[in-house]
Amino acid sequence: MRTLMLLLLASITASPALAITGSGTLTGHSTLTAGRCGRDRARFTVVVSLRDDGTWSVTGPEIAPFGGTYAPKGRSGRKLALTFDDASRAGFVGELTGDVSSLCRLPVTVTDATQKAFVLTLNRKQSRATLTLRYRLAGMANGKRGRASIELIGHGGWTPG
Repeated sequence: MRTLMLLLLASITASPALAITGSGTLTGHSTLTAGRCGRDRARFTVVVSLRDDGTWSVTGPEIAPFGGTYAPKGRSGRKLALTFDDASRAGFVGELTGDVSSLCRLPVTVTDATQKAFVLTLNRKQSRATLTLRYRLAGMANGKRGRASIELIGHGGWTPG
């Protein structure tokens, strides 16, 4: 029984989700593509923070703050799957809806939003980070069905917490 408790305690304290904390300023580009409307590329800068309670946040000069939870993905423990909390997901999809409406020059109603990838990857030294986000939207504009996608990729220095 004592051995089982020690193994359980060791697995909890060695959890990569609790071991990785810190923050980094990441810069990169986003590509918004909407069928029949075209494509828009933009540069961005955000600050990503990971806390030891398994939550993350993203802030930036041109975006509303977003947050959620993270969990290790893969064996290295340096790749983290990020998940929006409900309020952040609603805000993110709302901002995307506005961006697609501007790109198409039509009011757009989103009927489905699917996260394809949302990952923060740290290098071995945990001194650099890469943020990748891919989202797909389906909806209606001017009575016609359409699809849109966004891809954000950012890189930058990372300071462990």
